[in-house]
Amino acid sequence: MVDQPITRLGVTNFGPFASADLTFSPQINVFVGTNNTGKSMLLKLLSRTRDPLSGAWSALPLRHLRAPL
Repeated sequence: MVDQPITRLGVTNFGPFASADLTFSPQINVFVGTNNTGKSMLLKLLSRTRDPLSGAWSALPLRHLRAPL
């Protein structure tokens, strides 16, 4: 199985995100912001999309993610 890069992520009502539709570069992405703006939560969501059954983040509910348009 070949890993495909995540290029888009839609989030609704999760942590600090009421609604967000994010687009990512296939090479490198940098998350910058002040405290409590959702940087760590975003990384947890991205991790969850790659391997939904692994690690401590496996408890994150998938109902907050939506498929890209």
